[in-house]
Amino acid sequence: MVALNCIEIQEKTFTLFFCFANLVITYFNIKEVTVKNQLIFISIVLSCLFLINWSQESTLEGRNKPKVNLYGSLETHTGKNLNVENITLGHMYKQIPLFETPTKQDYDPNTGKLSYNPKDRTKRTITRIDLAEVAEIQVAENKQFFFMRKGGRKIFYVPITIISNNPQKTKNTYLIEERRMLRADQIIPNGKPIEMDIPPKAVKHLVIKGYKEPKKEKKN
Repeated sequence: MVALNCIEIQEKTFTLFFCFANLVITYFNIKEVTVKNQLIFISIVLSCLFLINWSQESTLEGRNKPKVNLYGSLETHTGKNLNVENITLGHMYKQIPLFETPTKQDYDPNTGKLSYNPKDRTKRTITRIDLAEVAEIQVAENKQFFFMRKGGRKIFYVPITIISNNPQKTKNTYLIEERRMLRADQIIPNGKPIEMDIPPKAVKHLVIKGYKEPKKEKKN
C-alpha cells in the first residue's frame, strides 16, 4: 500500500512526544522553585512550541527536494502504475547502503530471524549504490523477509534486486532496511505533484529513466 506523507506524521508525533517527555522530566527534577529553574522550564516550553510550529509548517509547505531529480515509472504490488520524479531511497539518492543476502545457514526459514548483524562491517560486505547508476529496482511480492533483534526491538530487512544501467545490465540482490522508504513525487498532468512514501516491500518494479534539473522555487 502506498503511504502518503507517513514520514512527516511520524516526525510530528515524535516531536510532540519528545517535548512532553522533556517537560515531565524537567518538572520532576526540579526540587526547589528558583528563578533559574523557572527560566529553564519556560525555555523548554518555548522550544517545544517552536518545534511543533516548525513541524506543522514543514508539512504544509512540503519537504525539500533532492539536488538531483531522478524520474521514471513505478509499479506497486497493489497494482498502481505511476509516473514519478524526485526519487530517493531512505532520503538518499547516492551512497545508499545495501547489505549481503543471507545463506540458508544464516537465518531461520520459519521466522526469517537472522543469526548475524547485516551491518557488521567485520564479517559482511556493505554495498553503496547511486540511483543515477540504477536502471531498475525490483521487489518480489512473496519473497522471504528477514529480521534481527537489537536490544528489545526487531530490525526488518527486505530483499531488493538492483539492475544497473551499464551495458551488461548487471543484476544483484541485496537486503535493505524496511524503514528506508522509497520517496517520490507522483507526476500529475496539469496538476501539483503528490508526495509519496512507499515501503520497500510495497514496490514491485521501479524504472529510473533519467534525471533532470530540479525545479526552482518561484520567489514572491
